[in-house]
Amino acid sequence: MPRGSLEAKYEMLSECRAYYRNDVVQLVQIDEFERKYQSKDAIRWYTKPGFLFYLVNKALRSQDIWALYKFRYFIVDLCCRLEEVSYSQSFSSVRLYRGAKLNREELEQLQVSSLISTNGFFSCSFDRDVAEMFIGVDLMTDRSSSHNRDA
Repeated sequence: MPRGSLEAKYEMLSECRAYYRNDVVQLVQIDEFERKYQSKDAIRWYTKPGFLFYLVNKALRSQDIWALYKFRYFIVDLCCRLEEVSYSQSFSSVRLYRGAKLNREELEQLQVSSLISTNGFFSCSFDRDVAEMFIGVDLMTDRSSSHNRDA
């Protein structure tokens, strides 16, 4: 999917503005993105709460080719930046944590060392507490009942 030109950027921003036409806070953030965004900052913009994270994930989850095409300007930058970061790290393996609620059926389908297919990016952390925060674990009360969390 070619990143394109300024036309791709303005097509994406037009879509964002149309979606958030009645949300002044998000429109301000969209304007800031238009003025300040540089591809080297793609990860920071993606992890920033607001319009970009929500709409990019919505497009990814929908698997709607036209929605994905409208966000190509940013998705290509994000993929390239993630690839650059992964190559710059010298880890042979790394432990990351992701907070996500799964029902029993979803959990039973997961197996150690097997492949999974996703239609989005996993937001992960080196810090288990951060991942637990995203699933609503109360660290003060759950810490005492969790005897061997890292086993």
